[in-house]
Amino acid sequence: MVADVFRAVTNTGLYRAADERFSGAVRGMVMYSREAATEMGLAHYTSWENLLGIFRTQDGECPVLRMYNYEMVNDPEEGKVMPLEWKELNTRIDDLLEKYDPGSDEGRAGNTYACSFSTKEQGVEDDLTFWRLYGDNGNGASLKLGTVQERMYRIRYRDEDKDRDQRCKEEVAEDKQVAEQLEKLIDLGASMVDETPEEYRKEMGKSVAKALRQVLDGYLYLVKSRAYEQEKEWRMIQVRPDRVNVKYDVSDSGVVRRYVEGGKLRDLFKSESVITLGPRVRNSGAARDYIESLARTHRMQYTKVRVSTQKYR
Repeated sequence: MVADVFRAVTNTGLYRAADERFSGAVRGMVMYSREAATEMGLAHYTSWENLLGIFRTQDGECPVLRMYNYEMVNDPEEGKVMPLEWKELNTRIDDLLEKYDPGSDEGRAGNTYACSFSTKEQGVEDDLTFWRLYGDNGNGASLKLGTVQERMYRIRYRDEDKDRDQRCKEEVAEDKQVAEQLEKLIDLGASMVDETPEEYRKEMGKSVAKALRQVLDGYLYLVKSRAYEQEKEWRMIQVRPDRVNVKYDVSDSGVVRRYVEGGKLRDLFKSESVITLGPRVRNSGAARDYIESLARTHRMQYTKVRVSTQKYR
């Protein structure tokens, strides 16, 4: 698809429209082959305030799951763990950006939006470790999905240091396959720039480099350090969405966060879906009834609302 877009631009001379054409073509190019999580439950842990924010809609609109921008992520290593086979390709893309768009603000985190899910064969929605790590120390809630959606991918765990490379044969083969696809895309983009008339070449180079960066970004945010392997995380991810789809959330402290909508709750939370209130949520009986009434108001008739049974200290 991207190759067709590249060729269409050069064949028709629509060089000035290249940026949006390329961006639109690569937005859906995520990433590793997608699997169905049929054997694993997936749950998104969040705070009580964020849960209420999800249900706080206007004019009866259906609540949506939010995919927040990674620019304020707590982990400084996010998006920086890179399989060995990708390093040279990453450098090639950086060189293209430096050549055609020097000083660009194409920061990786600022282009990527995601929502994370914990996985476990049983009891993922009420796990003491997940409450402590992601559920606001038990004061929040978990939302267990009833179905796997598009743009949802299993996180790959890797070691960046070649001297500590613990990848199995399947993981190496997978990373090499991604590298081969990226290399073909980079070669294609570079050839398109070379074929562009001089007066449009800089703009074409800028568009191609940004599109290539966007593709690699998607892969990088599906890879984490081997140290987090026990999390078995999945992510719903979107890279460089259309600006008209970006929305803003302002906290009481004045912090502004960008997000895009990741799907309506009534579509995501069907059979087997559960909203579980954390073990430290105060007046949990009334809180459960409140969330249950909100779910019914928004026609989430298949979603159960429960209170955690974990003992939290």
